[in-house]
Amino acid sequence: MNTLHRLLALPVLALTVATAHASTFANITVDGDFSEWAEVPSISLSFSNDPEGGLNIANVKMANNATHLFIYVSFTSAVSANGGPDTEGGPASGRSLIFGVDRDQNFSTGLNVFGVNRVGVEGTWVNDTGVDNLNGGSLSANAGISPYYSSTLGQEYSISLGSLLSDNSALFGAAGSSFAFAFYTSGNQPYEKLAVGSYTLSGIPEPSTYAALAGFGALTLAFFRRRR
Repeated sequence: MNTLHRLLALPVLALTVATAHASTFANITVDGDFSEWAEVPSISLSFSNDPEGGLNIANVKMANNATHLFIYVSFTSAVSANGGPDTEGGPASGRSLIFGVDRDQNFSTGLNVFGVNRVGVEGTWVNDTGVDNLNGGSLSANAGISPYYSSTLGQEYSISLGSLLSDNSALFGAAGSSFAFAFYTSGNQPYEKLAVGSYTLSGIPEPSTYAALAGFGALTLAFFRRRR
């Protein structure tokens, strides 16, 4: 990369670094092809995995557009995360991976997962089915998951940001708002099957941001032309 190209890349890189770990605006197609996630940063997790195997989470990434939250979760080994049998010669997990949202980041409201005072999820998706843990009943929207009910090293989710609890209150906030989340397993699995993190919803990039970057690029180009 020459000097001009490096300078032109600086503002873009600065913008990415400043926002990447908090939120990522992207349009992801949930189709089992994980290549779109390559440039999305991983989220820092607080978790412990069961060394005996099963639904051990290796990595979680998130992004959103104006209408949906997208999630990528990978596992340390191929496993069926929806209660079905493995096809890689290992034991069946026999459990379903659950994704939960703690909208107020308070473990005392919603479901206190495993009773360990780490996260209180108001809404969860058990496989693809939305469940209201605050009021009982169902969420207004189910999740899209791919691949589903098959042995895999990863899954991606699509969840509507308009998901409502049964009292018609919103599970997600507006752009800029943050929530805690948890991945955990159903049944009598131990605490080691809990992974907790947080995410901030990204707003649509402002046109002024692109205009500023374009202006910087034009000034830099003019500077180099003068030096010539």
